[in-house]
Amino acid sequence: MNAIFDLDGTIVDTEAYAREAYVMSGVTPPDDFFGKPWHVWLPDKVGAERAAMIHDAKAQKYIDLLSHAVLHALPAAQAVRDLFNIGWEVGVITSSCQDSLGIALRAVGVADCVTFRASRVAPQLRPTMLNEVAPRGIYFDDLMSTCSLVGDKTDWLAVHASKDRVRYEDVIEQAQSWENF
Repeated sequence: MNAIFDLDGTIVDTEAYAREAYVMSGVTPPDDFFGKPWHVWLPDKVGAERAAMIHDAKAQKYIDLLSHAVLHALPAAQAVRDLFNIGWEVGVITSSCQDSLGIALRAVGVADCVTFRASRVAPQLRPTMLNEVAPRGIYFDDLMSTCSLVGDKTDWLAVHASKDRVRYEDVIEQAQSWENF
C-alpha cells in the first residue's frame, strides 16, 4: 500500500518559521498565506519584479531558521513511522525545497521511513505526481482544497489531516480502512 503525506502543516508545524522568514525578508505575509504558492499573493504586496527576489531571500532564511529550530512533529509523523514499519511505501510531497524537506524529516525523526520524496510540487500538481507514483493509495494533507483536488483527479483517497483537527488514531484508522478496501 502507498501513503503519501504533505509535509508542512501535516507532518511538521512550520508555519511560524515560514512567516518569520518572510518578515526577515521585508514582507509581512497575509494571515492566510500558509499553504498558498508565493506567486499567488506576494506580487500583489510587493510587485511582480520584487516578488521572486523576496521569495528567494525568504527560502534561504527559511532553511536557516529550520536548521536551528526545534520542530514540532504533528500526529501524522508517528503515522509515517508506523505505516512504514508495517510495510507500506511512505512518501512526502512538499512545495518547499529539498533542503527544507530533509531538515524537517530528520528533525521529527522520520527521514529513514520515507521511500519517496518530492519537493517544489505545488498543490495543483499533486494529482499528477500521485498518479505517477501509483494508481491508488492514501494521501494526507492539511489543506482541504488540495484534498478536494486529489479526490477529484485521482483514485487516491485524500484525507484532510490539518494540525488543528487530526489525531494519530484518525490517521491510522483511515489507512487501515483503505488497506481493507
